[in-house]
Amino acid sequence: MQASDLKAEFEIVSASNNEDYVAIYQLAEQIIPGFYADHIDAAHLQFFVQRFHAPAEIEKQVAEGNLYFLFKIAGLNVGYMALYPRSEYLHISKLYLLDQYRSAGLGKMILEYIEQIAQLNPLCNRLELLVSIGNPRGIDFYLRNGFEKKEYVLSRYESGYAYEDFKMVKPLK
Repeated sequence: MQASDLKAEFEIVSASNNEDYVAIYQLAEQIIPGFYADHIDAAHLQFFVQRFHAPAEIEKQVAEGNLYFLFKIAGLNVGYMALYPRSEYLHISKLYLLDQYRSAGLGKMILEYIEQIAQLNPLCNRLELLVSIGNPRGIDFYLRNGFEKKEYVLSRYESGYAYEDFKMVKPLK
């Protein structure tokens, strides 16, 4: 499918029930191990998917006010994102697409959608996210779309694993 066809068929749908949460978990099982395999230990990736993408965890996060969305093309689930609204910023916690749908202009469409959500809160003045320092493609994507590297962050997990991220910020106003 051509990039223009992908964009025409692309939709972002709010994830709101267990069926959606299971679809996100299944996407995470497909996307995350391959995406991070070159710089994050496989055992930690398995822990990461099970701990932060399990349907029960997503349901809990949604109940706390966080937002989950599925990305679809012609009805097929091709990715997902999680947004954590805060008083003065919107944190992009997760943003993943299946590999075959990357570099087709969908990421830019997703960021425009995220900005629309952020602007619903008159106090929101920025977007924030963490991106692995081992993900130069992601870092370059965010830089091209108006984000700035703000600080180095060492993320530690109860699995005992730690990895290095950049906190990136995009001012909105």
